[in-house]
Amino acid sequence: LIDAKDRHLAESRKSVSSGLSVIWNRWNNVSLALRTLIGCVVGIGIGVLVQTFSNPNDDVVSAIGFIGELYIRALKLLVIPYIALSMLITPSHVGDVAAMKKVGRYVVGYYALTTFLGVAEGIIWVNAFQLSSRSISNEPEIGDDFDSTGETTITQAILNIGRAAIDENLFAAFSEANILGIIVFSLWMGFLLMKRQIVSQSTRNLLKMMSDLNETLMEMIESVIDVTPIAVCSLLAGQLSSESVSLSLLEGLGYYIAALLTALSIHLLVVYGAILFIVARQNPFSVFARLTDPIATAFATSSSAATIPVNIKTAVEKNNVSKEVAAFVIPLGATINMDAASMKYTIAVIFLAGLAGDNMNFGRQIITGLIAAFVSMGTSPLPNAGIVFLVLVMNAVNVPVTGYVVVILTIEWLSDRLETVINCVGDAVGAIVVDHLVKQNLNKQEKFSEGFSSDFSERTRRFSS
Repeated sequence: LIDAKDRHLAESRKSVSSGLSVIWNRWNNVSLALRTLIGCVVGIGIGVLVQTFSNPNDDVVSAIGFIGELYIRALKLLVIPYIALSMLITPSHVGDVAAMKKVGRYVVGYYALTTFLGVAEGIIWVNAFQLSSRSISNEPEIGDDFDSTGETTITQAILNIGRAAIDENLFAAFSEANILGIIVFSLWMGFLLMKRQIVSQSTRNLLKMMSDLNETLMEMIESVIDVTPIAVCSLLAGQLSSESVSLSLLEGLGYYIAALLTALSIHLLVVYGAILFIVARQNPFSVFARLTDPIATAFATSSSAATIPVNIKTAVEKNNVSKEVAAFVIPLGATINMDAASMKYTIAVIFLAGLAGDNMNFGRQIITGLIAAFVSMGTSPLPNAGIVFLVLVMNAVNVPVTGYVVVILTIEWLSDRLETVINCVGDAVGAIVVDHLVKQNLNKQEKFSEGFSSDFSERTRRFSS
């Protein structure tokens, strides 16, 4: 009888375990975006229920949000070594730029221009929406390491960027999360390693080892990102357990969405449209209509990397871009052309700082925008990687990474897709513009050569006669 009970108990446990395994596998097969949305809904429900039926103290709120806190701590732990290694190995992977100097110059110029225009737009629109919704506090700013005694002038802001770029202590740069200093140091060393790898096998081995470490860090970050739905649920439930915070979150979320959508729309229609019309001499709306396939792929996959093949095919077949230019510009753009990301980071960090009571002055906003621009160029083209770099920018400009980041996480599943669309359209526009400039330059050279040749022949004929 006892053996029968034990067997029945074992079978019951096995059945429960099997059922949980099936549920877990089905849960993992659901897209991360949908899981995150479900996490948002569940977190809101838990937070509202806790607030409605109990009066939670600080310990209860902290316990509810504990998983979310660990999630943020894990991101902060991994992003700095990841960005350092990424910047170290990046120069060794861009040998094509050296081989295509002229094309490379056009590409870098285009991507730099659109990225910094995106940052400027972000600063403009976040200020417009903040100023229309709340008054600016005169209280001292939180965590301002650059000038805590008053307003930072533009001159001081520029000088502080230089000081941050050249840190006097590398270990201090890592411990204090001086991202700009880490990027400059890593790129500096990376370019020297790129030169040495040509003649040194040991340097090539070192770069291979660092590349493997970087891929391992990326896998660790991806494992953290997989926990995003549970972390969002925890953060939302913890924050919404406090009524005073929930109102701020809802208000902040509305203004954030409005500012971000406005900035993305203006960048797409005005900036890209003007570049196509002025530089490439093409009707921007006709070009956008021919980009429906990459736009649909970008929105569906939320990945610039996954959109590369479709983007190249469309550029060559529908926009008459040469295969060589498309194959060079678009993959490079998927790595460094992150206009929408630079806008999002700028808007999100300044807005989250304001939500936490830290009203950034204009000097700190410029610094935030510039760091966002540099960081966005190192953003992974994989889906849902944006939150990692958002935390990185917040650390870099001394904005505390608290539960307020849940404002961004609640719509990250949608904003990440919209940003990917903008970035992929930017890659396509870049290919069209660069192809036009290259062909224009070749035509000028051919005309010059023909003119020089005919002039030389005429001079030779006259001399001979």
